[in-house]
Amino acid sequence: MIRCFQILRAWWGGALLFVAAMLLPLAASAGHLFTQAGSNTPVALNSGQGIQITQLTYESNCGGSCNGDVSVNFSGGATATAWSAGDAIQLTIGSWTQTFTYDGMVAAGGAQDGTYFNINSTSLAAAGISPTGQATWTVIATAGQFTFEGYRIYTVGGTAGDTYNGTGAGPINQTQVVSASQLGGSGGFVPVAEQGEKDVARVLDALDGTSTGQMGAVIAAISSMTPDSQRLAMKLISPESSVVLGGAALSTSSSALDTVQVRLDALRTGVGVQSGFRTAHNAHAGDDQEGMSSGDEALNRSFWLKAFGSKSKVGAKSGFAGSESDVYGMMAGFDTQMSNGWLLGGAFSYAKTDVDMNDFRSGDAADISSYQLTGYFGRSFERWYIDGMVAYAYQDYSTKRNTHLTGVAKGDFDGQLYGMRVIAGMPFALSDKLRLTPLLGFETFRVEQGGYTESGAGVLSLAVKSDDVSRLRSLLGVELSSSMKLADSSVLSPAVKLLWRHEFENDGATANSAFVGGGGQFETTGQKTIRDVYALSGRLNWEMSDRFELALELGAEAGEKYQSLNGQVFGRWRF
Repeated sequence: MIRCFQILRAWWGGALLFVAAMLLPLAASAGHLFTQAGSNTPVALNSGQGIQITQLTYESNCGGSCNGDVSVNFSGGATATAWSAGDAIQLTIGSWTQTFTYDGMVAAGGAQDGTYFNINSTSLAAAGISPTGQATWTVIATAGQFTFEGYRIYTVGGTAGDTYNGTGAGPINQTQVVSASQLGGSGGFVPVAEQGEKDVARVLDALDGTSTGQMGAVIAAISSMTPDSQRLAMKLISPESSVVLGGAALSTSSSALDTVQVRLDALRTGVGVQSGFRTAHNAHAGDDQEGMSSGDEALNRSFWLKAFGSKSKVGAKSGFAGSESDVYGMMAGFDTQMSNGWLLGGAFSYAKTDVDMNDFRSGDAADISSYQLTGYFGRSFERWYIDGMVAYAYQDYSTKRNTHLTGVAKGDFDGQLYGMRVIAGMPFALSDKLRLTPLLGFETFRVEQGGYTESGAGVLSLAVKSDDVSRLRSLLGVELSSSMKLADSSVLSPAVKLLWRHEFENDGATANSAFVGGGGQFETTGQKTIRDVYALSGRLNWEMSDRFELALELGAEAGEKYQSLNGQVFGRWRF
């Protein structure tokens, strides 16, 4: 009997120890979960969302040993509901605010898994918070997404009733979730956004929690995305701000100036500048002749016609998408040789530019029609020459931008361009048929684009303000040229030119826009232009007679993440 009693006592003692061991974790966890109240539900928070909690009652402190301890509970399970990589939560009680991140938790001395984290906050302990009565405080998801279920936050040690616990909270449910901006936070989009989209992120944060209808659906859709997807979405709903659109407009006008430049270069034949703007025919026939034979009438006026085109590619860089563009057009001009040695002329060109975006903006596009008037002049002096051009262009833009949320936004607007180029050169004779010409110049442009309102993308269509940008470039190069008379008395004049173009004002253009669906205006910082471009071209002039000439030029350009091929063919009639 005694033996049975000893066995029973040992069994009963073990059972008591087992029950105690089971109860200790429960006691430690008691008060964590606000979901223990039947009226409360877990709260799903996406980046930029938060909730205000009203604390009704408080739990006793642990006597000071756990002062500053913070423990927060989550649902666990899938990434969207668990505390997981990339998540961050901001807690604010009175004067104390601190953000805790999953990725930095262990390094900061905390413990965690998908259902909780526990860490000691020295700043909370130092804040000296000692609550009395009802108090409100906030929880904000500053990154990622998770489902919040409970908490225990030890504020001040040594007194009773000063620990925030989940079971002491007032009603908590999903309907109370609002934008972080309504709780005094920056919202969830600003911390995620890249620098160029910070402004649009602020607008989205302000709209979060206040928008309904299509805009409300857009905010909800972006909020549910991963941070990487949110960054991409903010780029796609912003106006195109890479070098592409402005660069294409500038390139179209610059191509027209290049066409005039080829015209001026072709006129300057013979070795040395003393020959001025005579034809190659006359340079070979002798200074005493004006045409094919002595006694011909002076041929001082010319009409010329050219076709030109180019194909270029810009690679993705600094978070901006790349693109491919094609330019093709026609140009006609007239010039005359003045008695004082100056050549004066004018030209009109039409060019069409087709731009197709690549990378994350694949499918976006722009078409630019450009109508340009160019006046030009040239003069040869004893040892050097000078060429100049001034231009005005009217440009018509048509754009297409896929928001990937509310459809394709289409824009239609116009703009203007003003340009000027001046180049001086000094030819050196290497032989009786070969010359080398160093050249130096500059060109400047001002591009103005009118304001417009997109259509087709609902609330994410943009109202874009007018904008302008100025560019200043230096031109430094060298040309090697020659001429030779053929058996049929026609003259071939080949030339090769190497040019370096340096951009002094390469800051990106800034776009100011607003969604037609509401929200404030936001600014999108543009991509910096390509600082240095190197160009190589070859030209062949065939002067079939002193009245008619054909020419062909092919060239290539290259810069950082930029390549281009171009060509032009022209005919000239003298009379």
